[in-house]
Amino acid sequence: MTDIGLVALACGLIIGIGALGACIGVGIMAAKYIESSARQPELMNKLQMVVLIILGTITMKFIWPPLIAAIDARRSKIAEGLASAEKSEKSLAEAKQAAAEILKDARAQAGKIVDQANRRSNELVDEARGTAIAEGQRLVAEARQNVALESTRAREQLRREVATIAVAGAGKLLGREVDAKAHADLLDKLALEIERG
Repeated sequence: MTDIGLVALACGLIIGIGALGACIGVGIMAAKYIESSARQPELMNKLQMVVLIILGTITMKFIWPPLIAAIDARRSKIAEGLASAEKSEKSLAEAKQAAAEILKDARAQAGKIVDQANRRSNELVDEARGTAIAEGQRLVAEARQNVALESTRAREQLRREVATIAVAGAGKLLGREVDAKAHADLLDKLALEIERG
């Protein structure tokens, strides 16, 4: 049982026991009144007045105070409950308002974070694109340089081979051996003319 239930039970017992005692007293008094009226009918009006005064006094002294006390206790409990409910409603409204503000701030902050993340991802993509373009240009330049170098090497190799072939061919035509060192200038000119076409 809850505290409120126990309080209600106690109030009921207090009122019931008080009323029971008063009723027993009133019953005894009424029995004596009837007995007295039967013995002396001429005193019936006086006795009736005395009985009503005693009955009113007993009622005011023993029945009304516990009844009024129980009513006042109940009234104060109801007032406390209403005040507590009003305070709870006010607290709930404040909590809802605070929660709404927190939620609004959280949404705004989440929006800022998403915007920052989008900006950062765009920056990273642009940075990666720039790096890739620069790396691609570097690789193309390096490849062109390698091609030019290999082309130069191949021409030099070809020039040497042409010079060797020319010296061998000239030696066969002349019937004697041609010295490549002695005629290097002439052989270089010949190689340049072959290169040009």
